[in-house]
Amino acid sequence: MEEILEADAYFNRGVAHYENGKNEAALADFSQVIALRPTDGKAFYNRAVVREAEGNLAEAIKDYSAAIVNDPQDTDALLNRGLLRIQLGETTEALLDFDTLLTLDPADSRGYYSRGDLRLALGDLEGAITDFVATLSLNPEDAFAWNCTGVAYLRSEDLDEALANFNRAIEVDPKYSEAYFNRGGTFYLKGDKELALADFERAIAITPEYAEVYANRSVVRFELGYEHGAIQDLEMAAALYQKQGNLNAYFKMLDILDDALGEG
Repeated sequence: MEEILEADAYFNRGVAHYENGKNEAALADFSQVIALRPTDGKAFYNRAVVREAEGNLAEAIKDYSAAIVNDPQDTDALLNRGLLRIQLGETTEALLDFDTLLTLDPADSRGYYSRGDLRLALGDLEGAITDFVATLSLNPEDAFAWNCTGVAYLRSEDLDEALANFNRAIEVDPKYSEAYFNRGGTFYLKGDKELALADFERAIAITPEYAEVYANRSVVRFELGYEHGAIQDLEMAAALYQKQGNLNAYFKMLDILDDALGEG
């Protein structure tokens, strides 16, 4: 009984330490719990959360795995392990984690969204759309899922479906700059350059340091004959890419800018 109370005290203190930003102390306390109760899945889970916050992804995965061994129904641990595996490039294993999660809880929208996002990254557009639609059937106010569905349709070259989903993302979250950016790109591909320009301007108004939008708006401005504004956009995109450390994009903007000024 005394050992149980001692383990509980370490656990509760570990949670308090983590909530107060004292990660090292939290790690020590959760490790004490595990020493006293080696099958305590929640202690492994919480230590994994702290290790993840510290950037120690490999050790966090080990702890999430231990949490799952001790509690195979722990869908939170499965989700988190899957997301970490993506960061480490372990996409096959991540898909298995999301599959297991959804087998345990077919109504977990997080599992569908995460699997859909991974499928989208892997180029499985049909699978991604299926998962995002499942996400939205469970959570129709998920603007991120509407946007991602739009991206999947856009990559499938179904511009009308893409547009419908970006519209819905914006209805749900009128300040979602990425949805405006994506809708603007879709308008551009449909030949509606003025509508594309308007959406790029909305995206910039919401997120003024969105470098990619400036780069894309410069293309539309050049094509509409707004050369001065287009050059300003290229300069802004270059400055933002440099600030963000994206040197490949920075030098690309400089090359385009040199060409534009040379032609001018």
